[in-house]
Amino acid sequence: MPYIESAALLSGYPAVLAGVGLRDLARRGYFDGVAPTARAELLAAIADIERAGQRWQASREAAGNTETPQPEIRPESAITAERAAILLGVTSRRIRQLAPILGGSKTRGRWVLDRSAVLAEHQRRKAV
Repeated sequence: MPYIESAALLSGYPAVLAGVGLRDLARRGYFDGVAPTARAELLAAIADIERAGQRWQASREAAGNTETPQPEIRPESAITAERAAILLGVTSRRIRQLAPILGGSKTRGRWVLDRSAVLAEHQRRKAV
């Protein structure tokens, strides 16, 4: 089967979130086991995503809009930090550290996470 190169376009606020999350994972050594050439491609892609996010932020600032949008977490797509900790088998402290990566936001002093992101992380951990 021939190799087909593909690219996903990412811009705006999703690029900001993805860039921050991916850079954090790289900083924590999450991609250290990846082959050197693939790791170099991955880090270049992360840098591209970060630049897209920075361009978006700069364009918002130039337009006078400096308010950062918060992701909307609907009740049916949300999970509490406590339930996420149990599902992932980690401490509540670790969940609070992972919350920004898992689409979390603080609501009335409590972390609420995106259910699909938590379930995806659960599947990723099961596969390892």
